[in-house]
Amino acid sequence: MIAATLFCSCSEDSKKSEDNTCTQDKCEEWCGDFKTDNAHCGNCETQCQGGEYCNGGTCASIESCTQDKCEGWCGDFKTDNAHCGNCETQCNPDEYCDAGTCKKTDSCMLDKCDGWCGDFMSDPKHCGNCETDCTKIDTS
Repeated sequence: MIAATLFCSCSEDSKKSEDNTCTQDKCEEWCGDFKTDNAHCGNCETQCQGGEYCNGGTCASIESCTQDKCEGWCGDFKTDNAHCGNCETQCNPDEYCDAGTCKKTDSCMLDKCDGWCGDFMSDPKHCGNCETDCTKIDTS
């Protein structure tokens, strides 16, 4: 059996590495995720307009959202730290969103990273550890 190790960029929740360098997509003074950031959707220049949200790096109509939605956002109120339970509730940096409620990260009974609690074995954005985001693997 041949074992292969995939190296890809860090998780969406981890914007800076310990040496304070960006480990995600970056533009001048910005570091984040081109797949989900409305101000940098797909690249540094593309900004989604009112009534749109960034879906996989492309601006899409908020009407096409099949999940929970707020102005310029589409996602899951049960797990999104910036929209936990509703459009207005944002979890603190030492908390994570669990079933729509902000909970202290130290109460996490699973694997945990800064602002995230889940399972390293099943979460593609935290594949085996806090830094490995397998949704960002370039297969081209």
